[in-house]
Order: sequence, then C-alpha cells, then structure tokens
Amino acid sequence: MKYNDYGVPGFQAALISVTAGVFERPEMEFHSIGVNMGAPARVRATRDGRTDVSVHETLAVDIAPAGMPSWVEVEWAGAECGEVMFLRVTPGFLGRVAAQSEWSLGQPEIKNQFHFRDPQIERLALLFQADLTAGQPGGRLYGESLATAFGVQLLRRYTGNVRNLRDTSGGLGARRMRLAVEYIQSHLSEDMTLTELAAAVGLGASQFRLLFKQSLGVAPHQYVIARRVDRAKELLERGGMTAGEAASEVGFADQSHLTRHMRRLLGVTPGVLARRTRIGETF
Repeated sequence: MKYNDYGVPGFQAALISVTAGVFERPEMEFHSIGVNMGAPARVRATRDGRTDVSVHETLAVDIAPAGMPSWVEVEWAGAECGEVMFLRVTPGFLGRVAAQSEWSLGQPEIKNQFHFRDPQIERLALLFQADLTAGQPGGRLYGESLATAFGVQLLRRYTGNVRNLRDTSGGLGARRMRLAVEYIQSHLSEDMTLTELAAAVGLGASQFRLLFKQSLGVAPHQYVIARRVDRAKELLERGGMTAGEAASEVGFADQSHLTRHMRRLLGVTPGVLARRTRIGETF
C-alpha cells in the first residue's frame, strides 16, 4: 500500500483495497481515520475495551486514535474486497493546524469513534479519492488545502479540548489580500503550497485558508485555478502557443487538467479557443 503525504508533515492519505477477513492493528503514532468507499460491509471492531458490530454503509467513517490497538473483522456485502480511504494524522499535525488557526489546544487527543457519518469528512474523502485516482493533478496547494480542512474538522468535532478560534469576521484585510493576490500572480506557473502562500502574508496555513475564503468566497486553490485559466486564455488568444504549452506555462499538471477547468469556468475548451484565435474571432 502506498500513502501520499502531499508534502504535508504528519499527514498521509491512501485509497486501499481491503479484503474480507480479520485484521489486528498495533499501537501506532498516528490517528487512523477510515472511510468506506465501497459497498456496505459488516464490521466487528474492538478498541479500548469496547466492541462495536454494525453495517458500515458507503462513506461511513471510523476513527482509531493513536496509541490504541484495535482488532477488526470485515465482511463485504456480495464482494471479496472493497475500497477504503485511510487518512493518517499525527498529534503534531493537529497541533500545527490548531496553532495556525489560533486555537487554544491542550494535548490534541482524538476520541475513539465507531461507525458514524460526517458530511464534511465524507466530502473530503471523495475529493481525496478523485485526486489520488487521477494522479494528484491538483498539485501541492490543493492537497495541502484538503489536508488542512480535514485537520480542522477533526479538531472541531472529535477532540474535547479545543477552545475558541479568534474572531476572523473581518477576512484578510486589504493589505494582506493585495499581498496574496500579488504572490499568486507571480507564482502561477509553480506548484505553490498553502503554507508558502500563507507565509507571504504572515499567517499560518489554516488561518489563511479561512480568512481568504471569508474575503473572496472561494478557497485559495479555487482562486488559483481561476487565475491560471484566465492566464491560459490570454496566452492562447495571443497566438503562437499550443494548449499543452499554455497549460504548462500557467502551472496546470497537463492539458487535460486545463481543459477540464477551462470548460467548467469559461464554457469553452483550449482547442476551441485556439481555433477562434486563428480565424480572428474574439471571445
């Protein structure tokens, strides 16, 4: 099995095919969160002296805290195996997310949780699944944004010792917003990270992500994608550049990545835009 860390210390994600059977997990240094991405499964799990027997429907979530051994028996409905999204986070990762958000946090203890539903974790698991399956075309900024959002959700819902987040109702403010936009525009072609972008305006990654979205109504990675599409459009309308070259120039993983986002945002593909430019049409 291969875990992807997205360049984020203390975080890993993997989409793993789990066969029916019995599994023992020793004490680990990380919290393990499993999300069922396959068919329903009958699961018998024992942790911390407690046993839970339940049917884990698609997108059901389970949390095994660090330092807590567990025993699990899995039986898939009508199948020998099924996919599970495993997300690993260390206490150190959660501590950094809390500090960046300016939360007051003691030892970041995650609660033992058997079989539950959480719409936010489910949504993030689906986004991780799509990104990992596609070969991580979103880059480090997208991956770090997902990891940070996941850490924030764990802290908010599944620790009992997080206290108030500082008031962030004012958003980034004009000066920091200007610095953020300037940094993005000057680094569009690079595989920038959320941490780098936040550092450019003097904030931690999780707080920057929250303030940025409050200011503009979109997450940082969504704003970056829109600016890359705009820049690619300018290059293609100027002529002399293929769609693949434009995609590389503005920081997309490949031409298909540019095509998908340009169609979504502008309603046109790079190929169509290039042809319009060649025959003198405007868009």
